[in-house]
Amino acid sequence: MQANNLFEYANTLVESSKDLLNDMKNGYSVSYREHDIVPAIIFCSWAALEGYINYIGSIAKYAKKLEQHERIVFDDKELVLGEKGFFEERKKYQSTAKKYLFLLERFSKVSCDSFRRTKLWGDIKNAEILRNALIHPKESLVKNEYSLKKAEDIHNTTLDAIKYLNKKTLKSSKVNGW
Repeated sequence: MQANNLFEYANTLVESSKDLLNDMKNGYSVSYREHDIVPAIIFCSWAALEGYINYIGSIAKYAKKLEQHERIVFDDKELVLGEKGFFEERKKYQSTAKKYLFLLERFSKVSCDSFRRTKLWGDIKNAEILRNALIHPKESLVKNEYSLKKAEDIHNTTLDAIKYLNKKTLKSSKVNGW
């Protein structure tokens, strides 16, 4: 996948989310019910951010300055000491938010300690929590947590997060004109 395809992919998801959001806000799609469409807005938005992060990570893992244990993060693996005394790769899911911090830490001049105190970081964490609650529902799932306002907030957060990561790691100020 070339970089232009990454932007096209992220743009498709972001624009889908934006279109659904605008339809709901403007009442154009009367066949949509808010409780049906809000999860779709959240999923499209978060998928854009997650895909963007994973794509950058798939390229970054070839950077010479990364150690082996850092390279395998984007393959959702970790190194563990095996029974025979050798390091082995094992599956280990890494959260999108953690991968985001890792990319900032290794490929930008941003202090992650400072970044974790920003509104954007808090918004990313809140968006991830809501996304995870939708994808992995538990007995405490409360439908009223999912509102059009929350969907709009997540859409805006993921867009801001992509722009920020793009600017700080790829040194580009624009992502498809957003």
